[in-house]
Amino acid sequence: MANPFVKAWKYFMAAFGAKVEERADPKIQIQQAIEA
Repeated sequence: MANPFVKAWKYFMAAFGAKVEERADPKIQIQQAIEA
């Protein structure tokens, strides 16, 4: 039973996360990729 609010929240957080990643330092992205 999917809650529309939860679905919208997850979508918003995913979109927000993508915006943050666009502005993130490439060195940090590389470090995160290695650690993942």
